[in-house]
Amino acid sequence: MSMTPSTIAASRRSLIAPSLGSSVRSVAGFGRPDVFISLHGDADPARGPVPTFGTLDRIEGEATLSVRADTRFDRIEIAFVGTTATWLALSSMREEASLTFLRLTQPIPASTLPHPRILTPESPLAIPFTFVVPTHLLQHTCPHPAVSAAHTLLPPSLGDPSVAGSGHVLKDDLAPAMARIGYALTVRLLRESPRAGTPPIVLASATRKIRIVPSTPALPPALAGPAASDVRLSVEKALRRGLLGSRLGRLVMSAEPPAPFRVARPGGEREGGGEAPWTVLTLRLRFEPSRPDARPPSLGVLTARLRAATGASVVRQGSFPREGGDGFAGGGQPQVYAARVELAARQVGGVEWQRYEGAVPHYTAVVVVPVALPREKVWVPTFYSCLVSRTYVVSLKCEVGGVSVGVKVPVRVEVDGWDDGGVDLGEVEAEVEGVFAPRYVGWVAGPPGYSAFGGDGAGDGGGERWEREVRPVEVCG
Repeated sequence: MSMTPSTIAASRRSLIAPSLGSSVRSVAGFGRPDVFISLHGDADPARGPVPTFGTLDRIEGEATLSVRADTRFDRIEIAFVGTTATWLALSSMREEASLTFLRLTQPIPASTLPHPRILTPESPLAIPFTFVVPTHLLQHTCPHPAVSAAHTLLPPSLGDPSVAGSGHVLKDDLAPAMARIGYALTVRLLRESPRAGTPPIVLASATRKIRIVPSTPALPPALAGPAASDVRLSVEKALRRGLLGSRLGRLVMSAEPPAPFRVARPGGEREGGGEAPWTVLTLRLRFEPSRPDARPPSLGVLTARLRAATGASVVRQGSFPREGGDGFAGGGQPQVYAARVELAARQVGGVEWQRYEGAVPHYTAVVVVPVALPREKVWVPTFYSCLVSRTYVVSLKCEVGGVSVGVKVPVRVEVDGWDDGGVDLGEVEAEVEGVFAPRYVGWVAGPPGYSAFGGDGAGDGGGERWEREVRPVEVCG
């Protein structure tokens, strides 16, 4: 029988279709293994959108691995990772840096793994894990002795809108896009490469972000960072009658750094509810009249505004950022992003002046200003690290005699400590000592940059993980 062009085409389709269908089924049958990370308490509705943990909290859960076909492997890696990523736009270049400052690896006993090392569809593998949020990093993680006491404290999660929040609500943490600190649990199923000296083959991987809000001790004044020129704890001003009128006297306005704003510890009674973090600012006024019969000036509206400054650098900093300033004191062209939030505005005309006689007769007044942080923001605790920092300054301005006079006062945001929660720190550390023993805390080769968090490029080793890249900035227009 002769074959026409149409019958030839139909014959080819009949031969190709079964082969193609078989190939698709083969790919589906031998797909990548599935990895799922679950945490104890996932079913608890009080947990919120992203699991949040504080200092010395236990992170407990299970990694489950399942396959569609028999899969040979050599080892499984479960890690708790902390990563910093920054970028700066410098002229026509964009400079980036990423740093892995924390990596805890879960020991996996050989008895929990199948022998031989083959996963089967009939027997999914579940491996429990336990990590403890550390209080400090190892001392060698910061090479600068002058700031290592602050830089080796665990930094908080920062800059990721998918984990910033309180209770069940995601909120703005006032961080810029150029600075990000993130934590995650990573699981990797590995097979050793047949070629010596090459990284292992990643058969499957999974990542789960978590939020860390550490409780850190208050640093001594000598380690808390030097005050910058724009932090004014005291100001003097000559008061006049009108713009060009006669001199009325000299006004001195001063304030002291207040007690820190106390943010609820994760899992504490105040988290997601209760009273907002608050503190009390005290403004002291002294007026020295030019004439003995001169009366003290009238007081008007007092305003309080908070400045949250996030410092970012692509070079590790060996000094503290200037409190409330526009950069680090060190090199490397760091930048600071500042966000401002209104705290209070009230009339203080009812405050009474007190007259004091003496060699220099004068009047004094004290204005007490209670302020609270707005609930619609996430208040990251004050911290300093080698690449990123967060500091706060309150600007107080008061109308005195028709003119505005102001001071700028540094203030800290701190997380409720363990003493506030009724937990004995020594007992907790003793309890988790065995958990920390087999792990390594520090900058090591391991996870990739923050954006990937557990991608296939991660390796093992005891070396430091530090990446820096300079590339042109794309200019549109």
